[in-house]
Amino acid sequence: MNSHVLGIDVAKDTLAIALLPVEKPVSVKKEIPKKLNVPNSEDGFLLLQKWLCEHNVIQLHVCLEATSTYGDAVARFLCGCNHQVSVINPLLTRRHSDSEGLRGKTDPMDAASIARYCREKVPRPWCPPTPELRKLVSLTRHIEHLKKLGKMESTAQKTPGLDEMEIASFEIIIAAINKQIYLVNAAIKKHVSAHSVLAEKVKLLTSIPGIGESTAWIIIAEVGNRDNVCTSRQLAAYAGLTPEPWQSGTSINGKPHLSKKGNMRLRNALFYPAMTAMRCNPIVKSFAQRLRDNGKSKMSALGAAMHKLLKIAVAILKSGKPFNPNIMAEHQQKCEAM
Repeated sequence: MNSHVLGIDVAKDTLAIALLPVEKPVSVKKEIPKKLNVPNSEDGFLLLQKWLCEHNVIQLHVCLEATSTYGDAVARFLCGCNHQVSVINPLLTRRHSDSEGLRGKTDPMDAASIARYCREKVPRPWCPPTPELRKLVSLTRHIEHLKKLGKMESTAQKTPGLDEMEIASFEIIIAAINKQIYLVNAAIKKHVSAHSVLAEKVKLLTSIPGIGESTAWIIIAEVGNRDNVCTSRQLAAYAGLTPEPWQSGTSINGKPHLSKKGNMRLRNALFYPAMTAMRCNPIVKSFAQRLRDNGKSKMSALGAAMHKLLKIAVAILKSGKPFNPNIMAEHQQKCEAM
């Protein structure tokens, strides 16, 4: 059983740490956490482990925010030390901090707030990805970065008034970026082929009309191990694809919209595949058409189609069977009848 909670405010080079007991005191205002600041490196992790031993902490629940990839290494290290680790949405901790009425913002204050959030909400444990999944995440995110660079350079190349030397320079840069995108794509294909679990997942996902190979890579990378422990609705919330109502009393009566509070990479990866699925995937097509017939806008139907496509993808991954429109339609009818 966990005796303490640990909040970590992650930065690129440092970790601000706050340690609190699991038992909540009578007055939180008078509670002073034990604090530490260490480098975000292997040496820093060892210093943290030594510090915990000095405080007689054997088991604890650790919380840190999902801030890019800066916290991945310390999360894996603490999991390896048999501690329970949760990687949480920064929006949740920020709102929790606001609810406490804190004044000012420092890394130690954020770490203490994260620790208190961990103690009160007891978030879901995080499962460290396998080495092959970690590499897939790294490669797919590198492709995304290269594509952003290429788009930025292509936009700059169209600036009016550039001379020939500038245009030629942009062409060389864009060609180099495109070559790197090609090479990384080839590396992903080779990596997926070398690991049967990844290859099987890609095969299952690409059986769904609307989902191509590159989209399947991103879904596998960003969903990670969650398809085994989360429901399709939880994963839709993780991607920010659940509807969010906007109504209060008689003065506020807005239309529901996608929350967009989740994994932006996964959400973006489903945008164009959902447009394709609305044309060629019988399940998504009929679903989107029914929404349009009921008066929903094109964008509302597209958002719902993204949600539906992700639910289908999760169902296919969990079943281990390729897409079959007849079986999916029967399953949908049963769900609607319940």
